[in-house]
This record gives sequence, C-alpha cells and structure tokens, in this order.
Amino acid sequence: MNTIEWISLLSSIGALLTAIIAACTLFELYRQRKSSYKPDLSVLQNDFQLRPSKISDVELAMEWGKHNEEESNLVYFAGLTVVNVGFGAAKNVTAKWIFERDKFLDEVNDLAQKTHQSFYIEKTEHMLSINKKGSGQFMVNASPRSEEFEYLLPLSQDNTGREVSLPPSYALLVSAYLSLKAYNEMKFYDLKIPNITLELSYSDIGKGAHKTKHKIECEVTSITTREGKLPSEFGVRLQEIS
Repeated sequence: MNTIEWISLLSSIGALLTAIIAACTLFELYRQRKSSYKPDLSVLQNDFQLRPSKISDVELAMEWGKHNEEESNLVYFAGLTVVNVGFGAAKNVTAKWIFERDKFLDEVNDLAQKTHQSFYIEKTEHMLSINKKGSGQFMVNASPRSEEFEYLLPLSQDNTGREVSLPPSYALLVSAYLSLKAYNEMKFYDLKIPNITLELSYSDIGKGAHKTKHKIECEVTSITTREGKLPSEFGVRLQEIS
C-alpha cells in the first residue's frame, strides 16, 4: 500500500472509532436518563408488640401495637410501610399479599388440639373465625385483598411512604400460633412463623411495567410473662429478607 492508501485507511479507522465512542456515549446517556425516572420500591422493617385480648372467654395475643405504642392505640391488625428508594415516581401501584394460609391454618388447629383447647380456627368460603362451642366468636376476611394507590413518590420527595395492611387472616393466625405455643413450653428456636410475600406491580413515568416480590419474615424478638400465668405478650419484627 502506498502512503495515500495508508492515510485513507487510518482515517477510516479513526472515523469508525469516533462513531463507536459516540454510540457508547449516547447509550450511556440513554441509560442514565432511563434510570433517572425508574422507581425502586422497598419494604421497611417494623417492630410490633402483641398483647392479649379476650374474645368471649378465649384469650389470645391479638392486639398489634407498634413498638412503645400506648395500649389505647392497639388494633387487631398491622401494616408495613412501602417506600420508593428509586429516582422516579411509581404509578398505579398494586400490592398483593401471598402466603400459605391453609397450611398455616392446619398447623394452628393442630396446636389447639394438642394443647386441648376448646376452640379452633374455622375457615369458610370467605372468612376465618375463632370457633367455640359451634359458633364463631371473631371473624376476619379469609382472602388477602389487593390494595391499590395511584402513585408513590421517591424518598427525596415523600419520606413517609404508604402503609400496606397485613392480611387479617395472617395477623389472626400469627396471634393464635404464638398464644397456643405458650401452652407447649415453647422455646425461641421452636417458633417458626411462616413467611409472607408482598407482590408489588407498578409502572414508571415512561410507562415501563415492573413487578417485584418481597419476602417478609416474622421473627419473635421477645416474650413477656405475667406472674403465675403463661406468656401473654410477644414482640415480633417484620422485615424483608429478599
């Protein structure tokens, strides 16, 4: 090849390299721009205190209160806070809980039988109830319902997030499980509360669809006893493990 041909070849190679660098730069800018409006939802850890409540003459640790919350603020159900740790807003968010309800129910009723209780948890098509002497004493919805909200802003714009209620059936079964375990000389390592999964579906402002699953562990952190009586209060921690 003569000098002119070499110069032409090198010029072509230089032009090709310039084009490649320009393409890479444009791709990186596109990637950064896309990530700038991508939401990323996460579930915050929360601690609860389960205190006893008497339904007719059945006493279970059914009242859920946040850690150090006054007793007057206790309720039968609890929730977890979902926050957006991404850069963009999440739109049309749907939250759905998933857990092995029937397996958990069977375990609770097996415990009630082993500890010679006069009640059990009954399941009908739509309800779970504490059944004693053939009648329901307390009823909750058996099927987890989906919750929907229009948007969830990033933490930089909204640091409160949105609270998503635990399924009433899960809260009832956790309360019954712990209370019944108290009759069986329980140890911390004996307490194995089933995990529950929160499935979140949402879109970003670019109309991209997203779906994430968050496995939540329910861990017992403390057991409080009353003098001469079985354990009556339980500290539990709900936290995302995957």
